[in-house]
Amino acid sequence: FRNCDALAGQVTVNGAGGANTITVDDQVNTSAQTYGLNVGVLVVRSPLSIAYSGITTLVLNGSQGGSTYNIGSTAAGVFYTVNSGSGDDTFNLCTVLKNADALAGVLTVNGGGGTDIMIVDDQAKTTGQTYGLNASVLYVRPLSPGITYSGITMLMLNGSQGSSTYNIDGTAAGTSYTVNGGAGNDTFNLCPLLQDCDALAGALTLNGAGGTNMLYVK
Repeated sequence: FRNCDALAGQVTVNGAGGANTITVDDQVNTSAQTYGLNVGVLVVRSPLSIAYSGITTLVLNGSQGGSTYNIGSTAAGVFYTVNSGSGDDTFNLCTVLKNADALAGVLTVNGGGGTDIMIVDDQAKTTGQTYGLNASVLYVRPLSPGITYSGITMLMLNGSQGSSTYNIDGTAAGTSYTVNGGAGNDTFNLCPLLQDCDALAGALTLNGAGGTNMLYVK
């Protein structure tokens, strides 16, 4: 039916072995919804939830209404894909605990239509970090698999309070970006890898919040 209104009770899914996939489809629903995703739990209609374990891939297809996707954490070794509908959607990543250490899984965020916003909040992190951004992937930790994104109208990254480095090698046309540094001495590197700023196709705003902040364009 592609409508999660039909899930009236708690659901538990346990994958025993092999490559196990959960697909949750709410695409026929036309009203705005609030979804919640954390390690071991997917909320499609609060307070009802889907508890999961032993899963390799989790796919959520959201409603067509302007919905909110609160992604607090992802599990290492699990591939997550979140697809929004045709409404104006908001993806909130780590906006409660404000620490992107919680994003250990492989995450793909696809905005389906409308004006879609993605916010990644790492402001509670007190140590310096290295962030990477290009036209399709945001890296919040150097060894992380990154957050792959598409169909996003506005992307905002709120960085850590430590002295951090922001390597921005590309931005997507039609997407506006805001990168907010923290209280430390931050360095913003534009085009450090390719050394060709033709790759900066989207509007970019850089805000150094405190400390001594440097901007390098290569």
